[in-house]
Amino acid sequence: MLGRSRRAVKRLRSGSEAPPPSRRKKQRATPPNVIGKGPLLSAPGLELGVVVIIRDEAPYLTEWLAYHHALGVQHFFIYDNGSADELHEVLEPWLNHGLVTLVHWPLPGGQIDAYSHALRFFGPSVDWLAYFDIDEFVVPLVDDDIPSLLARWPDAADVRIPRVDFGFSGHRTPPDELIIEAYTEVADVFGRDPAKPPRVKTIVQPRGISAVGIHTATVADAPLSADDRPVPIETIGKACWELVQLNHYYTRSFEEFEAKRFRGSATGRIARPAIPFELPALRVDTAATRFAGRTRAMMERIASLARSPYRYGSELALTQFPRFNDLGLFSEFAIANTVMEEPAPRREPGLRLENRYPGIGFVGVVSGYDHEVGEGELSGSMHLEPLLERSRGRLEAILTDGTTEADMVRFKIDDRGQRRCYALGFVIEAGASFRLTAEMECADESASTPVDVKLDAGSTYAGVVELDASPDLAATISVHLPTAVEEAVIHDLFVISYG
Repeated sequence: MLGRSRRAVKRLRSGSEAPPPSRRKKQRATPPNVIGKGPLLSAPGLELGVVVIIRDEAPYLTEWLAYHHALGVQHFFIYDNGSADELHEVLEPWLNHGLVTLVHWPLPGGQIDAYSHALRFFGPSVDWLAYFDIDEFVVPLVDDDIPSLLARWPDAADVRIPRVDFGFSGHRTPPDELIIEAYTEVADVFGRDPAKPPRVKTIVQPRGISAVGIHTATVADAPLSADDRPVPIETIGKACWELVQLNHYYTRSFEEFEAKRFRGSATGRIARPAIPFELPALRVDTAATRFAGRTRAMMERIASLARSPYRYGSELALTQFPRFNDLGLFSEFAIANTVMEEPAPRREPGLRLENRYPGIGFVGVVSGYDHEVGEGELSGSMHLEPLLERSRGRLEAILTDGTTEADMVRFKIDDRGQRRCYALGFVIEAGASFRLTAEMECADESASTPVDVKLDAGSTYAGVVELDASPDLAATISVHLPTAVEEAVIHDLFVISYG
């Protein structure tokens, strides 16, 4: 196929060669998404975030985070009120992969201040912002996740979720089960008057809120409108009581409660209430246990993520985010120095090429220079070494290692137990305009967003472009080629991993 492609394209080339372009260094173009404001500021916001203030709660974080992330919470804003435990060790994968923002918040009794800070600083980035504690779990009773629940009230500024208090459930020491499985006995922990309505915690649309308290929020007199969305002004109270509850595991086991009473809280020191251990169960409530499997799966997934990913925020739910692009920078160096036939690897370009690719990576035109493009042009070049060195990368496969079909080349990749990012490298001569597309098919049958590179007729392109930000174990990389052999000459096609 490749030999016939080369001959077919060369027959299309006739007449005099184009004059070599000027070797004056070109100025790098400003990406369109940073004109006026940076990509993070112009990116779509998050749908749902949670604010929580904690102190020495590390043992409970993993389940709590995994549970709510599995139910649709995209980001957690955690205010650390002076923890002295293993907080950072527990949060490391969540922080590194962009799921948690950790704020040092040493103010004594600073819960209200933290809530107000989150509303002002992070509120504009989310559609919904929930406020509850580390011992509280939002439990949808009808819907399968929290965003589906909130979609019932698009005009709500303040959704007040009723709290259900759970007692010790007979546990004197911490159980091995998940909290949502171990504690199922509802108890009158605080001796509240049953005639009074239950305590609540709130989930708000920040643009409709002027202030947030411990349990409720204040709807703004003049809420902020955004785009053409309706302005949220409603407060949802009893209307949600049959649809959702907030499980409050205040005591947990007797041993844990004894420690909690002396630890203090974000609102001030917890008094020593005379709470008997053997509280009678008012009823058994297992509503949260239907999410136990989903919680465990999320705990395993987060534990499997690399502690030091190749870039921060690989799991962050923003479609645009300032991302690591040494891949593009050093790919340009490799390509330019190959074209310039530099005698030794360099960490800067001998020629500045224009990047024709808007994503992560680099694609440049290499035809028209005093250089004859050859087979294995880039994968076999010494100038690829600085890219691999800089990105902690390695050459995984080249065209001869792939399975070639009529219009596709497939590379089977084994990441050898490491989660890495993959990139496709190529040098292709375009006899006709076409689009080069490639995608990664992961072992769990999920697929990456296809890479799509437009190649115009009459030019030779060299590039290295990222295939997927968070690949999963072994994968197949599929590169789709033009069906007509005369449309392209493939001088080089290869895969590198990095990160």
